[in-house]
Formats: sequence, structure tokens, C-alpha cells
Amino acid sequence: MSRNRFLTFLMSFLLLLVSSTISRADTSVSGRIASDVTWTLANSPYVVTSTVQVYGTTTAPVTLTIEPGANL
Repeated sequence: MSRNRFLTFLMSFLLLLVSSTISRADTSVSGRIASDVTWTLANSPYVVTSTVQVYGTTTAPVTLTIEPGANL
């Protein structure tokens, strides 16, 4: 009986560990942003891996929009 409980616990723990790893999909960002972009809550978390530049000009401005609740 004790062995069955241990195996049940172990399988439950492994299932929890695997499901939490699979559900996490980071969005890596770096470099130059040269066109309008929106960082959304659905694609969170955003991991900034190096310098990010929002690059536009006076005649062609560029906007980075970060939705409320998006995680960086």
C-alpha cells in the first residue's frame, strides 16, 4: 500500500513538473525594432536578451506598444 502511494505521488509530481515547463514559452526580444509592434499579454513573458532599440525617423515614426499585464 505504501509503495502505491509513493508511486502515485511521484507520478503526480512529475506530471506537474512537465506541464509547467511545457506551458511556459518565453518570447525573446533583442536588437532593432523598425516597424510598429505590440507586446501582448498572450505572448508574455518577454525576455530582453540584449539592447532593444525602437528605431524610427521623424518622417516614419515607430511605436512599441506594451499591453497592460504583459510581463517583461
